[in-house]
Amino acid sequence: MFSKTIVTLCLFAVGVLNVAATPHHSPSPTLYTSTAQPSASGMPVAFRKDRVRLAFYLTRRDNYTHEEWSEYWANTHSKIFTSIPIVQKNLLRYEQAHVNETTTAAFQALGFPIATYDGVAIFEPPASTSFWSDDYKNIAIPNESIFVDRPKGLALPFDIIEFIDRDSD
Repeated sequence: MFSKTIVTLCLFAVGVLNVAATPHHSPSPTLYTSTAQPSASGMPVAFRKDRVRLAFYLTRRDNYTHEEWSEYWANTHSKIFTSIPIVQKNLLRYEQAHVNETTTAAFQALGFPIATYDGVAIFEPPASTSFWSDDYKNIAIPNESIFVDRPKGLALPFDIIEFIDRDSD
């Protein structure tokens, strides 16, 4: 299981992962499959079936200050990324979480260990669609290489359980 996870994360990180919700033993070439399991009590949990959440923990390249990096990601890369046809067609949610350096310092002063990432990109594509395309690989990834140190990052695909969703109210 561990090696399959590492391979999946590596393929995900280089942009070849096809995201779709298919059974684990599907003959489909899809690499991402839901691993949702019933709870320990045996009661089924309510994993969303309509979408997955993908989180990319990003580290800036050394030639950027945190402020320069954050500004580029928010104002330049986001426009390039959201202009890609597959993104416009298949992405339900795209969020950027930029590290707050003031709050980070406060948590460090309290003795909390702090991750060294500069931000987190959060995507939610429909579970049944492909998200990666040649446009994504040829536009987003080269632009990302300008400001992201990919080998220092991390990609995590998640199954989602909602406990509070005030957006749907």
